[in-house]
Amino acid sequence: MSRDAELTAELEQIVLHFGKACSNIIGHGFYGQNDTDRRVDLVNCSVGLNADRILRDSTAVAKSCSAVIAGARVYLAKSISHAETIGRRSGAVKIGRLFLVAAAAIVAPSTIKSGCRTQVESYNAENASDYLKVALAAADKAAEISRSYYAGNFTVTTKADMTPVTQADVECEHAIREIILSAFPEHGFYGEETGQTQADAEFLWLVDPIDGTKGFVRQYPFFSTQIALMHHGELILGVSSGTMMDELAWAEKGQGAWLNGQQLQVSGVYDPDRAAVSTGNLKSLAESDGWSALGNIVKCADRIRGYGDFYHYHLLAAGKIEAVIESDVNILDVAALSVIVTEAGGIFTNLNGEKPDLEIRSVLAANPSLHEKYLSQLKGHVA
Repeated sequence: MSRDAELTAELEQIVLHFGKACSNIIGHGFYGQNDTDRRVDLVNCSVGLNADRILRDSTAVAKSCSAVIAGARVYLAKSISHAETIGRRSGAVKIGRLFLVAAAAIVAPSTIKSGCRTQVESYNAENASDYLKVALAAADKAAEISRSYYAGNFTVTTKADMTPVTQADVECEHAIREIILSAFPEHGFYGEETGQTQADAEFLWLVDPIDGTKGFVRQYPFFSTQIALMHHGELILGVSSGTMMDELAWAEKGQGAWLNGQQLQVSGVYDPDRAAVSTGNLKSLAESDGWSALGNIVKCADRIRGYGDFYHYHLLAAGKIEAVIESDVNILDVAALSVIVTEAGGIFTNLNGEKPDLEIRSVLAANPSLHEKYLSQLKGHVA
């Protein structure tokens, strides 16, 4: 019996009625063994769809799988008859066969050799540039400092713009600055606390030592250290360290985005009715005609949350939410995160569709399909 015949015979005992379950799975990527039971439950309760949708969803699921579905063979018991029926009705034998391959990749990834990535790729440190190595070292030192102050043993002063600054902010920035400029003395540096040095240099580092100082002061764990590198006005590297959340994300242009060593990918959800949307600062948008446009997005979305700060960008890059909308930011808040989201396959612009630059004041970040839809509603209301 040929390998294809053996595969077909085995898969005839398995069910993959993807339907709604597939939509949920590909919309909220799975990144570890802890999601195994949930994935089994979702697939088990799904229903059938047309051939084109089945193929698209099953292939996407195969690409997003990171763990073998324990016990799935028991739950998935009638699938191939369903898949074959769809294939016959559509007259597309090739579609039916591709569907079988995708199904096999989900049930037993180790038995299928295809172009689909069935496990999350791990970062190879040999791929890191000298710039990234230095940025990660700087972020690590900042994490050490901010963690030591987190319990509240610090002084707080108020800057001219009425925002707080702590000893931790200042010490973190000085440490980052020392590490970076010792390695690259010819580079420029733009820090939240120390301002700009050699701002017209070919390479410019953008640093917010503690993004979320107000939260830090109140022992709110969603602060982070943000380090980005700009080359001739283009952002090419980003490191985002969520110290108290144990999340370290990084990306370099053309090298993908990574979180704690695992590769990131935005979701494939394309339907606003199924999207999870997170919002951050919204004062300017609330004061504009765009507030009603945001209301329409909220009304259609499956879920609305306000994760805020660095965290919702990490969720977006990981495919766990679909969009982030903010109207009151500065470049130091989002430079690194823009590189991470972009390298994870997302689109990161301001609310008018313009790429991030030193003057950015708003953010629309989403997977490509939803970015286009949301931009058409939000464009033109705020800068």
